Amino acid sequence: MARSRFYSERLGAVGDHVELDAEEARHLTRVLRVQEGERVILFDGRGEEALARVDEVRRHGAGVRIEERYSRRGMPEVEIRLAVALPRAGGKDDLLRRVIEVGVAEIQPLITERSVARPDRHTSERRSERRRRIALAAMKQCRRNVFPIWNDPLPLSDLSLRAGELGVFGSLMAGSVTPSRWESLHPNVDRVCVVVGPEGGLSAEEEEALREGGFAPIRLGATVLRVETAAVGLALWLASLEHAKGAD
Repeated sequence: MARSRFYSERLGAVGDHVELDAEEARHLTRVLRVQEGERVILFDGRGEEALARVDEVRRHGAGVRIEERYSRRGMPEVEIRLAVALPRAGGKDDLLRRVIEVGVAEIQPLITERSVARPDRHTSERRSERRRRIALAAMKQCRRNVFPIWNDPLPLSDLSLRAGELGVFGSLMAGSVTPSRWESLHPNVDRVCVVVGPEGGLSAEEEEALREGGFAPIRLGATVLRVETAAVGLALWLASLEHAKGAD
């Protein structure tokens, strides 16, 4: 049976007693009802994990004793940066959960010509704690140990590829290629920036600018996809490339 997972900013050394914060302690004692003596997994959001035994359960707190420590990121071999025009409020949370499960390392909100959600700095600040809670819940479920990076919104015109990074974007326009065709042209992939446009799609001018910037248009099928579906579909495809690399 899989052990319950809890977040702790500090893991400590083997033998150390670690107090869980109030939210994690409540989850351990009142939601999962873990008992003293049971073993659990702690992770720090930076790629470190520990096996621990619950040694104290109180009315308003809980503590564990570290038994083993090890590094385990729980991430794909391919580093994925998702640049996405965020959907409306109801879809943002679901998008975050799904791309964390898939293994996206970095999320870059985009502002495009047809963006339906135009986040400002104050809105982002108010939502940061909510995003963190959603991220933690998803990381516990999928056994990922690294927090995603969430950047400030950026106009699409300011997006560019980094050194050693390949770029793709979802497109139904003429000239787009299938994932398998793109893979045949790029047998060794380490880092990819994937662009997903808004609900109304990228404009022809935006797609042309992306092509000129080194991004390849990728066609997932013949239908128009929701932002969340396209983002997860493209990210899941890229995350699976590690299996192809390992088979060579």
